[in-house]
Amino acid sequence: MITHKILFYNDSPVFGGHEKSLIYIIKYLIEHTNINLVFVFYCGNVRFSEYLNLTAQEYHHRISICKINYYSGSFQGVKTLLSFKHVSFIQNIINACQPDIVVVVQGSIELSCLGLLAAKKSGYLTVSFIPMTFKFKDIGVYLGAFRDPINKYFYSLPDKFIITSYSMLHRLTQHQVPEHKVDVVYGVIDTSSYSKVNQSDARLFYKSQYNLKQDDFIMAIIGRVQFRQKGHDLLIHTLSQNLNKLKGCKLLVVGDGPDLPKLKSMVTKKKLQNHVEFIPWSNDLHYLYSAIDMLIIPSRFEGMPLVMLEAIHYSIPVIASNRDGMKELLPAEWLFDCNDSESLMRTLLKVKNMNQDEIIIENKLKVDKKFNTKIFGKNFYNSISNLLIKNEISNF
Repeated sequence: MITHKILFYNDSPVFGGHEKSLIYIIKYLIEHTNINLVFVFYCGNVRFSEYLNLTAQEYHHRISICKINYYSGSFQGVKTLLSFKHVSFIQNIINACQPDIVVVVQGSIELSCLGLLAAKKSGYLTVSFIPMTFKFKDIGVYLGAFRDPINKYFYSLPDKFIITSYSMLHRLTQHQVPEHKVDVVYGVIDTSSYSKVNQSDARLFYKSQYNLKQDDFIMAIIGRVQFRQKGHDLLIHTLSQNLNKLKGCKLLVVGDGPDLPKLKSMVTKKKLQNHVEFIPWSNDLHYLYSAIDMLIIPSRFEGMPLVMLEAIHYSIPVIASNRDGMKELLPAEWLFDCNDSESLMRTLLKVKNMNQDEIIIENKLKVDKKFNTKIFGKNFYNSISNLLIKNEISNF
């Protein structure tokens, strides 16, 4: 084995798909290497904390945990450059651990950039594990044109980027990151933990709480409720304009997030209460996937959505915006123009009314082969190992 200690830094307050991917990395490193792992993370990330605590109990001799009460917020890039005490505090933690390499887990370049700066100031090999590398201006982030030049500095810091889709590779070059510093390691789903139940039984499971019928055509949007990225508002607007074409259809909104109250208000205002049901997030969605007929991803930007991979594994058609990880993986027949209500509706009806069996089988084989946990963990570990080997050769 090349290295004996990796420090992971993550101060995100949210447990999302990227944190879920990190869990699969942890499992692989524990099961297939003798590496010791250190985790520095925000104490308020409850779901991640629960997982780490359970894992540390079983592998206490290989896992160390350091919880911090600091988390990434808005304008984090600017805050980090002004947070001398926080940077110094994280430096002290990293220096006390003396890792061989620091992996900074970032949803975007501003998230966890405090750990990125602290690791580089302390002179450690540093990897950014990041799924989305857009310029903020291009995706409508508030004051994106002001923040992008600052973020360019943070993009200059890592010795290596590990991204989860090829669609993000071009985005990184826009930040003047050379391709030789980037490894693409496809995202992952743990298919061994998934089970499928009979659709009738799955719908019966939800029938008592949600107004579902056995013969309904059930669609779902799954994930964080955030209009700017995920496009829940576009989907509800589309449904309200086309109810006459969607008789017998139901939409399940699965998840929580900052725009959930606004979404519920929007559903009420448009009188869609009989057509839309809200389901809280759950770590186990196998009944949900077994019950639905279609997944919809109307996102305005994405990395490589795990819910897309999961739905494909469950042999469910996925219609999605024609961009980013969705464009990279899904067949053209399942894609609609981004932020276009008419295109979304055309695609929805086309996929609903046509036999998709051949495409479904082909997609499932692709996902199960390329996006499994063992390949993901191995490729992630190889990327880190190769960086360490190059560093040792250059220092020889």
